[in-house]
Amino acid sequence: MYINSKIRLLLIASLLLSLDGWSQDNSIKIADKLFSEGKYADAILKYKESSSTYQTQNQYINYAFVNLKIATSTIRLGRINEGLELSQNTLNYIESNNINDSRLLGKTYNVIGDGYLNLGRNDQALEYLLKSLEQYQLTGDTNTPDMAKCYNDLGIVYWNNGNNNLALQYHENALNIRSKLDEKNQSTEKADSYNNIGLIYSDYDFTKATDNFNKALNIYKKVLGQNHPKVSLCLNNLALVSDRQENYIQAQQYLNEVLNIWNNIFDGDHPNKAFTYLSIGRVNYHEKEYDLAIYNLEKALKSYLNLYGNKHPEVANTYNQLGAVLLAQGNFEEAIDSYQKAIYANLYDQESTDIYSNPELKNYYNADILLYSLQQKAKTLESLHYNKTLKMRELKYSLLTLELADQLVSRIRKIRLSEKDKLSLSEKASEIYEAGVQMCFEMSEMSINSKYYLEKAFDFAERSKSSTLLSAIQDTNAKQFSGIPSELLEKETNLKNDIAFYERKLAENSGDNQENMLRTKLLTLNGEYNNFIQELEKNYPKYYNLKFNENQISLTNLQKALDIQTAFVTHFITEERVYYFYCTRNKFKIYNTPKMEKFNNYVSGLRNAIKYDSREHFITAATDLYTQLFPGKISKDIKNLIIVPEGNLATIPFEVLLQKESEDNSFNNLPYLIKKYNISYDNSATLYAQRKKEIEAYQGETEDILLVAPINFNQEYYANTSSSLNDLPGSENEINEIKLLFKSKEHSTTVLSGGDATEINLKDQQLHKYKYLHFATHGMVDESKPELSRIFLRPTYNDKEDGSLYSGEIYNIDIHADLVCLSACQTGLGKISKGEGIIGLSRSLLYAGAENLIVSLWTVSDNSTSQLMIDFYNNHLYSNTYNTFSSALRKAKLKLISDEQFSKPYYWAPFILIGE
Repeated sequence: MYINSKIRLLLIASLLLSLDGWSQDNSIKIADKLFSEGKYADAILKYKESSSTYQTQNQYINYAFVNLKIATSTIRLGRINEGLELSQNTLNYIESNNINDSRLLGKTYNVIGDGYLNLGRNDQALEYLLKSLEQYQLTGDTNTPDMAKCYNDLGIVYWNNGNNNLALQYHENALNIRSKLDEKNQSTEKADSYNNIGLIYSDYDFTKATDNFNKALNIYKKVLGQNHPKVSLCLNNLALVSDRQENYIQAQQYLNEVLNIWNNIFDGDHPNKAFTYLSIGRVNYHEKEYDLAIYNLEKALKSYLNLYGNKHPEVANTYNQLGAVLLAQGNFEEAIDSYQKAIYANLYDQESTDIYSNPELKNYYNADILLYSLQQKAKTLESLHYNKTLKMRELKYSLLTLELADQLVSRIRKIRLSEKDKLSLSEKASEIYEAGVQMCFEMSEMSINSKYYLEKAFDFAERSKSSTLLSAIQDTNAKQFSGIPSELLEKETNLKNDIAFYERKLAENSGDNQENMLRTKLLTLNGEYNNFIQELEKNYPKYYNLKFNENQISLTNLQKALDIQTAFVTHFITEERVYYFYCTRNKFKIYNTPKMEKFNNYVSGLRNAIKYDSREHFITAATDLYTQLFPGKISKDIKNLIIVPEGNLATIPFEVLLQKESEDNSFNNLPYLIKKYNISYDNSATLYAQRKKEIEAYQGETEDILLVAPINFNQEYYANTSSSLNDLPGSENEINEIKLLFKSKEHSTTVLSGGDATEINLKDQQLHKYKYLHFATHGMVDESKPELSRIFLRPTYNDKEDGSLYSGEIYNIDIHADLVCLSACQTGLGKISKGEGIIGLSRSLLYAGAENLIVSLWTVSDNSTSQLMIDFYNNHLYSNTYNTFSSALRKAKLKLISDEQFSKPYYWAPFILIGE
């Protein structure tokens, strides 16, 4: 358990103002030296000498500039409000004297932004820092210490509000500028960048974090000596990483060094000293030295309260850590009280001491810290119930607090700018949903109103499914129906295409010189895109309302969306339990079963047994997994199963699961689940219902199909792929047969095959007019870098259109297809993201507008694939009755099962349908 401590860690390391004024008298030179040594009080006295001189001589710019130095030094002393007031007065002076100097204005806005950062006011900090950036850009020189400083501080703001991906871009660009200006590797500002980059990595990559901290520390010690404040800050950050790696002895050693440095520099209270005591208390907590932890945490709290009063994110952080210690001691009421104080310390204008009250979600300093406080309060109320009171009251208030935390997640998602950071939020939020599902199920067993709590359990489980994908699709729909002019939408498409291109180039690991250029370009494009979206939200309020409309489906509405022959099945899996949600038009049931030992091994074992043709292992895994995943009977009138797979279950086809043991273990006679049901998949109940409504109202421009098959692959060109790409002669027969099937139904067909199946030719097509898109080619999924997942076409040796249709490009293609079929290898796989499912090609196609999607889960046989696809389209087009895609695909698979040559699951099972 780690408390959000971003603000103090990152901010102080970057607060130094670039002190290189236009005029340098002797007093300023002395003051600058004192400042660099961390002697801020002495520096202020010298700066004031120069300030008086400049004021007397009416040197307006120099007078304003030296006052900014005084303000910065005051902030460094921990007198934040005083420093902020001084910088605001400087801005007033500049405006009243009509001083129009972009560099001076840029610095002024930057110092004000820093002041607000220290107060925990990220919203106001961002406002002034963006003004600072605008002024620096007006100077026409972007490779200056000032610009690097502004990038650096914007990186701080974006990190504080959870936009880690964008924060990293700003810090890397600051480092790029500072590296150009510092060939001798002696710049403390360059070390600041290493330090801040390390802090971003400290959340998820300890090796990179430590590497960057050590680079910073080496420069600090070399330039500033052993006992400088920046050395202390860097040691504190190394202690943080050691603590997270459970190397508590090393962490404590670092922190003892840190405390000695602070005690030699600062008398009395100071934010840096307070944070060190907080860090020591955290290490004590992890070492289970609870009394010592409380002693150090109370010292930190007293100092913070003296410095900031009772309203500040770091005050909230400290109360959070105290709550964790008290909870570990079993002091439940005191722990809840501490979390309650943390909640209200993080709110500008609300007060409450009643542990059973919750705040309004408005006017908070730091959303991530508040989210943690709410989660822990809910957890502690639950612990109070089970360990002491056994009263339903504690569970009810715990549930109310979890629901409030869920609302806060929705608000935080609105300010996350990149998909990567939204996915990270979904992973954190999954803890809330897990607690909610478990608690609601338990409360249903205690209450006479069990249905109420079971429905709430469903709501929590549903919120854990693909929220980021849902919000992305919602954003696309909002643009479509909010009256935004077509030229603005075209501008957005161009920006997104450029961003996707440069992101891919970065992911391909270019050389250093190229990489710096790409990072700078990408940062500029992201800034333009974020400003573009803010303008849309401001100028088109209907777009904003549609984009952020909470439209999660209720259980009642899901049941209305299901016909009487369809069951909706989803799972929610914890460390110890498997929750099975079974929903039909007239029935809803949750089963809670113990998770079988080595559950994940069974999932991977099933795939391996299919791949390596191990009949015995396949039968065992397929039978045991069915028993685990389907603990209740499926109603006899059910013919269709819609499945939302959880986590790594998305890597296996449920069709192969065996409902019972069989005396005949030949592959074509096994009791596969597909022999009884049409099976399809979806990402969530909300997306299923939304897609179903769109499918029923589908009015495509045509009934046409586009068939794409490169057939032959140039091995020299594709040498950079992880495996060789074999030619696919069967795909030529596949598309020719499908073409004949559609022509006989008098549907128009367009074929791009062989040398015509290029990326340029594909993009020249008006893809939105086709009802069907069929790709018979190779695909490749990159689980570590999903943006490099791609569909292979024929190259044209063009700088941008290289013959690979990447996932990032697909996001920006306009598709209105009723069905997109990827008759290609492993196109249904990708990176498994907790709370979001598979991140890969299928996700990008759904976002682009595919209503239904057929993808594969492993490398497929050319011949069996060709036969399956031809039979699928034949079943779909020539059925005497209404034939869903799932039933057409099932019939094609059953035909392969009955064929001795292709009866093994390896041949017929990989292709799955997302949709129905």
